[in-house]
Amino acid sequence: MDPRRAVVPAVHMLLAAAVAMLAVIGLFGTGPGETNAGANVVGGFGFAFFIVLPQIGIVALGLFDWQMGRGTGILRAADVAVFVLGCLELSLGTIGLARYLAGAIALLAATGLAASILVAPPRRAGWRR
Repeated sequence: MDPRRAVVPAVHMLLAAAVAMLAVIGLFGTGPGETNAGANVVGGFGFAFFIVLPQIGIVALGLFDWQMGRGTGILRAADVAVFVLGCLELSLGTIGLARYLAGAIALLAATGLAASILVAPPRRAGWRR
Protein backbone atom coordinates (compact mmCIF):
# COMPACT_ATOMS: atom_id res chain seq x y z
CA MET A 1 0.00 0.00 0.00
CA ASP A 2 1.40 3.32 -1.06
CA PRO A 3 1.02 5.90 1.73
CA ARG A 4 0.73 8.72 -0.83
CA ARG A 5 -2.66 7.39 -1.90
CA ALA A 6 -4.04 8.23 1.54
CA VAL A 7 -3.48 11.94 0.89
CA VAL A 8 -6.22 12.23 -1.73
CA PRO A 9 -9.08 10.78 0.38
CA ALA A 10 -7.97 12.69 3.48
CA VAL A 11 -7.89 16.04 1.69
CA HIS A 12 -11.20 15.45 -0.06
CA MET A 13 -13.02 14.32 3.08
CA LEU A 14 -11.78 17.46 4.85
CA LEU A 15 -12.95 19.46 1.83
CA ALA A 16 -16.42 17.87 1.91
CA ALA A 17 -16.67 18.53 5.66
CA ALA A 18 -15.70 22.19 5.21
CA VAL A 19 -18.25 22.63 2.42
CA ALA A 20 -20.86 21.00 4.65
CA MET A 21 -20.09 23.46 7.46
CA LEU A 22 -20.41 26.35 5.03
CA ALA A 23 -23.74 24.96 3.82
CA VAL A 24 -25.05 24.67 7.39
CA ILE A 25 -24.00 28.26 8.11
CA GLY A 26 -25.77 29.34 4.92
CA LEU A 27 -28.92 27.34 5.68
CA PHE A 28 -29.35 28.20 9.34
CA GLY A 29 -27.22 31.32 9.73
CA THR A 30 -28.13 34.89 9.14
CA GLY A 31 -28.95 36.30 5.74
CA PRO A 32 -26.94 38.79 3.74
CA GLY A 33 -28.99 41.73 4.99
CA GLU A 34 -28.01 41.38 8.64
CA THR A 35 -24.66 42.84 9.61
CA ASN A 36 -24.72 42.19 13.35
CA ALA A 37 -24.08 38.45 13.05
CA GLY A 38 -20.85 36.59 13.72
CA ALA A 39 -21.01 34.69 10.41
CA ASN A 40 -22.52 35.94 7.19
CA VAL A 41 -22.57 33.90 3.97
CA VAL A 42 -23.18 35.30 0.50
CA GLY A 43 -26.44 34.20 -1.09
CA GLY A 44 -28.40 33.12 1.96
CA PHE A 45 -30.67 30.09 2.09
CA GLY A 46 -31.31 29.56 -1.63
CA PHE A 47 -27.64 29.72 -2.59
CA ALA A 48 -26.67 27.38 0.24
CA PHE A 49 -29.42 24.88 -0.59
CA PHE A 50 -29.11 24.77 -4.38
CA ILE A 51 -25.41 25.51 -4.97
CA VAL A 52 -23.33 24.72 -1.87
CA LEU A 53 -25.12 21.63 -0.55
CA PRO A 54 -24.88 19.55 -3.78
CA GLN A 55 -21.14 20.19 -3.94
CA ILE A 56 -20.67 17.92 -0.91
CA GLY A 57 -22.07 15.04 -2.95
CA ILE A 58 -20.04 15.99 -6.01
CA VAL A 59 -16.80 15.83 -4.01
CA ALA A 60 -17.82 12.50 -2.44
CA LEU A 61 -18.83 11.08 -5.84
CA GLY A 62 -15.55 12.18 -7.38
CA LEU A 63 -13.62 10.58 -4.54
CA PHE A 64 -15.59 7.34 -4.93
CA ASP A 65 -14.96 7.37 -8.66
CA TRP A 66 -11.23 7.92 -8.05
CA GLN A 67 -11.05 5.09 -5.52
CA MET A 68 -12.82 2.69 -7.88
CA GLY A 69 -10.11 3.34 -10.46
CA ARG A 70 -12.27 4.99 -13.10
CA GLY A 71 -10.07 8.07 -13.44
CA THR A 72 -9.87 11.55 -12.08
CA GLY A 73 -12.28 13.50 -14.27
CA ILE A 74 -15.14 13.93 -11.81
CA LEU A 75 -12.78 14.51 -8.89
CA ARG A 76 -10.90 17.29 -10.66
CA ALA A 77 -14.14 18.90 -11.86
CA ALA A 78 -15.42 18.85 -8.28
CA ASP A 79 -12.17 20.43 -7.05
CA VAL A 80 -12.45 23.23 -9.59
CA ALA A 81 -16.15 23.83 -8.76
CA VAL A 82 -15.47 23.97 -5.03
CA PHE A 83 -12.44 26.23 -5.59
CA VAL A 84 -14.63 28.64 -7.53
CA LEU A 85 -17.16 28.53 -4.68
CA GLY A 86 -14.46 29.34 -2.12
CA CYS A 87 -13.13 32.23 -4.21
CA LEU A 88 -16.66 33.54 -4.78
CA GLU A 89 -17.43 33.48 -1.07
CA LEU A 90 -14.15 35.22 -0.30
CA SER A 91 -14.62 37.97 -2.86
CA LEU A 92 -18.26 38.88 -2.27
CA GLY A 93 -18.26 39.82 1.38
CA THR A 94 -18.48 36.76 3.57
CA ILE A 95 -17.71 37.79 7.16
CA GLY A 96 -16.82 36.14 10.43
CA LEU A 97 -16.13 32.43 10.78
CA ALA A 98 -17.52 31.75 7.31
CA ARG A 99 -14.74 33.84 5.74
CA TYR A 100 -12.05 31.67 7.33
CA LEU A 101 -14.00 28.58 6.27
CA ALA A 102 -14.21 29.84 2.67
CA GLY A 103 -10.45 30.41 2.67
CA ALA A 104 -9.89 26.88 3.98
CA ILE A 105 -12.21 25.53 1.27
CA ALA A 106 -10.22 27.30 -1.46
CA LEU A 107 -6.92 25.98 -0.06
CA LEU A 108 -8.24 22.43 0.36
CA ALA A 109 -9.67 22.41 -3.16
CA ALA A 110 -6.34 23.56 -4.62
CA THR A 111 -4.51 20.95 -2.54
CA GLY A 112 -6.96 18.25 -3.63
CA LEU A 113 -6.52 19.18 -7.28
CA ALA A 114 -2.73 19.05 -6.93
CA ALA A 115 -2.92 15.72 -5.08
CA SER A 116 -5.18 14.18 -7.73
CA ILE A 117 -2.67 15.24 -10.40
CA LEU A 118 0.42 13.99 -8.54
CA VAL A 119 -0.96 10.72 -7.11
CA ALA A 120 -2.00 8.06 -9.59
CA PRO A 121 -5.46 6.58 -8.99
CA PRO A 122 -5.73 2.93 -8.00
CA ARG A 123 -6.26 0.47 -10.82
CA ARG A 124 -9.50 -1.39 -11.30
CA ALA A 125 -9.20 -5.12 -10.93
CA GLY A 126 -9.51 -7.02 -14.18
CA TRP A 127 -8.73 -4.11 -16.48
CA ARG A 128 -5.56 -3.77 -18.49
CA ARG A 129 -3.83 -0.47 -19.04
